[in-house]
Amino acid sequence: MTADGQAQAGEKLTYTYTITNFSDVKLSPVELVDPQLNATSLSCDATTHLGHPFTLVASPDNALAATDYVSCHGKHTVTVPEATAGHVANTATTTGYSPDITPTLPKGIPWQSTATATWDNTPSANQPLKGQIELTKTAVHNDSNGNGVFNIPETVTYGFIVRNVGTSLLSNIVVTDPSLPSPTYLITCLPNSLAVNAFTTCTVSPAYPLTVSDVTAGRVVNTATAIGTDPNGNPVVDTDSHVLNSGEPAALELEKTAVLTAGLTVGDPIAYTLVATNTGGVALTSVTVSDNLLGSLTGACTPPLGAAINPGEQMVCQRNYTVQTGEANPIDNLASTSGLVVGRSQPVLAATNHVVPYIGPIAKLYTVGNLGGPIEVNVNVAASPGNVTNTADVTRLTGEPSFSNNTATATVTVTQP
Repeated sequence: MTADGQAQAGEKLTYTYTITNFSDVKLSPVELVDPQLNATSLSCDATTHLGHPFTLVASPDNALAATDYVSCHGKHTVTVPEATAGHVANTATTTGYSPDITPTLPKGIPWQSTATATWDNTPSANQPLKGQIELTKTAVHNDSNGNGVFNIPETVTYGFIVRNVGTSLLSNIVVTDPSLPSPTYLITCLPNSLAVNAFTTCTVSPAYPLTVSDVTAGRVVNTATAIGTDPNGNPVVDTDSHVLNSGEPAALELEKTAVLTAGLTVGDPIAYTLVATNTGGVALTSVTVSDNLLGSLTGACTPPLGAAINPGEQMVCQRNYTVQTGEANPIDNLASTSGLVVGRSQPVLAATNHVVPYIGPIAKLYTVGNLGGPIEVNVNVAASPGNVTNTADVTRLTGEPSFSNNTATATVTVTQP
């Protein structure tokens, strides 16, 4: 650009882009599109901001961490029509993707923002002397148990980014927040004087502890104010409100059913069905179902073990089991399921047990008749429900009168336990 402040054909305008992740989750990938520039004419810095290294192209995962930002630059050559009109307008779009991946959104949920910059061939319009400040408030939920939702005694770490978006120096910059009153909280902004286009980051100590009302509401809302002073001693002010939402709850439910024949006994099959349902509000990945009676369920589930299921979806597993000799009666076994949520460390678990009684060998001791005294008869029953007649030897109880007939018959009613 020549010193006259006029954009002439063939001269270059330098664009500066600042991409900031104002959410509380990592965005990956992050994309920047400017129709006036191609990818090779864009460059992004590789400095460290708020403790998070990032470059738009060269970073290992092309990601932007929560509360992080990156600055990019590009040059546009002024065209003859633009120089003739004395006006250049340019709109760029940035898109970041949250980690909520679904079959229809393979990159995740897109979060998009656009910004427009203009140049007019009027020097006074391009260089007004004006003090202006911009405040951005950030908040990060310190999820100590990794379940993605607000819990007591978890905390929130607040921060502020203050930018000089005017055309004059700003000094004595301070940030106040009624939710973070002094002296309980210390808000520190260094440096506290800003040149044009410069920024400062402000830290808050200690972290804000979540309250019962915060957990009940599922969100924390508050507003902060940034104040600076221009060279004429005039205050410049900006406010910013921030809403931090608790994450969607994650939940699994497991149901186990059995189909069996009447009078189930040794050698008969039991057809088990296990259904794991995502009853939470977020997608679950690496979902598994296991059963200590059925063994491995590999190949028995739809979708297969290890798949992802969205809210409301199910994983259904089916397998038969044969009643074994010496089986505990009733057959009581435990099934369980688990899944993971992207970005959360705590797995989601559910379990259920199922009881199936069956007919098997049952040893009973009966007292029948009175052949000169009480008589005990051991009757071994292995049959379906109903009446069973069994003849057994009779043994005289010690101390009872003797008798001549040493057999007796007993009719026993057998019922399924």
